[in-house]
Amino acid sequence: MWPSLYEGSVGWHRVLHAGCSSDKRSPPDPACRRDSRPRGHALHGHAPVIGCAITGAWLAHEILSPLTEGWIILSLVLYVVTGVFWLPVVWIQLKMRDHARTAVTEGKALPQSYYHHFRVWFAFGFPAFFAVAAIIWLMLAKPFIRLI
Repeated sequence: MWPSLYEGSVGWHRVLHAGCSSDKRSPPDPACRRDSRPRGHALHGHAPVIGCAITGAWLAHEILSPLTEGWIILSLVLYVVTGVFWLPVVWIQLKMRDHARTAVTEGKALPQSYYHHFRVWFAFGFPAFFAVAAIIWLMLAKPFIRLI
C-alpha cells in the first residue's frame, strides 16, 4: 500500500532530521540547522514542480499531441497561475513560523500580523487548488479548445 502524502512528508522530515536531538541540554548539532528549513527541502519541495513540467511535455510527445493544442496551452497557463499563488505562500509560511517562534520565546500571544498572514495564506490556496483541479481535468478530458 502506498503511504499517504502526509506519511511521506513525515518520513522525509524524519530522514532529514535523523540524529537531531530536541533536548535543549545537549549541544546543538551543526548538521541540524534548527533555524532554517531542512537541507533536503529544495529537492523534496521543488523537484515535483520541475518534474511535472518535464513529464507533462514527455507525455504530450508520447500521445502525439503538439504543445500548441488549446488544452495544453491552457494547462500551462494554469500551471503558471498556480505558481504565482504558491510562491508567496512559501514566504507567508516562513513569516508565520517566525511570528509563532517569537510568541513562544517571549511568552506572548500571536500578533495580529500572524492572523493577517494566515488569512492571505488561506485565500491563496483556493485559486491554486482550483487551477490544479482544472489542469487535471484538462489532462484527462483533452477537450478541443480554440485559442485563436
